[in-house]
Amino acid sequence: MNHLMCNAHKASTRATYTSAQRKFVEFINSLGMVVLPATEYSILLFIAFLYLKGLKGSSIRVYLSGIRNLHIKFGYQNPLENSPRIKLAVRGALALSTPPNRMKPITYKILYKLIEYCSRFENSLMLQTAMALAFFGCLRAAEFCIPDGSCFDSDINLCVGDITFNYVAGYMVLYLKRSKTDMYNQGTKIYIGCSGTKACAYCLMHQYLSMKPKLSNTDPLFTDKYGVPLKKSYFVNTIKLLLSLCGIDPQKYSGHSFRAGASTTGGNRGFKKWEIKMLGRWKSEAYACYLRNPKIAVNFAKKLANF
Repeated sequence: MNHLMCNAHKASTRATYTSAQRKFVEFINSLGMVVLPATEYSILLFIAFLYLKGLKGSSIRVYLSGIRNLHIKFGYQNPLENSPRIKLAVRGALALSTPPNRMKPITYKILYKLIEYCSRFENSLMLQTAMALAFFGCLRAAEFCIPDGSCFDSDINLCVGDITFNYVAGYMVLYLKRSKTDMYNQGTKIYIGCSGTKACAYCLMHQYLSMKPKLSNTDPLFTDKYGVPLKKSYFVNTIKLLLSLCGIDPQKYSGHSFRAGASTTGGNRGFKKWEIKMLGRWKSEAYACYLRNPKIAVNFAKKLANF
């Protein structure tokens, strides 16, 4: 039973909840109070403690989600459910917190500049292909890079065999074995068409893979000339350097900026809301049926690149 409940969330979410629960237990124990079930008063004290420690309201809400999960797991009623005072305290923390410093999107025009400047770099084709794929696939950095401190795992990370081409129809299919919104790890297929430009993910990927004919299907997709897999920190740092060369402040951008840029560009091009949701694989029951429709998805590349 415990094994089933523990696996109800992604590993990253479990780690976040565990950290929050540990902090809560330590705090309550230091006051000599009962941990479970928590009282409204003890939770209000914890909220005040977190705020005085400098945590923003959004972070405090995450901690409270961990407390809620702890109670549910051990069969106690959720103490947050019927407490207007707790909700009021969280609202106050949110109001007093400084607005989050959101990263700017890398739009198609910025992507095009990055692709051009990248030609001067070592491993330029690999970087150009990764950038174009990140944009047109609306990917998170963790979906095509290896996290720092981790080793490549063909069962999780992007492999050569996860890319297939439909040369007749003119699109490629990217298969993500795992992603943030894929709760059951069923895998997700992303269809990317040919834009016919210098920043075309389809054309760059075809060129990139043709330069690496000896790679097997289980080899990492993105590697440098020495066969070292693409790490997230290397990718992000290189992007920041390229942005700087383009005269753009790199501090306002991150690896997530490609995903944000695709949706922003789509909005500027007049895409409908459901189209943007489909492109980014955002959760929505009403639009889930479109995720498996390549005919709609493959036209996005041409639309996004048309400026």
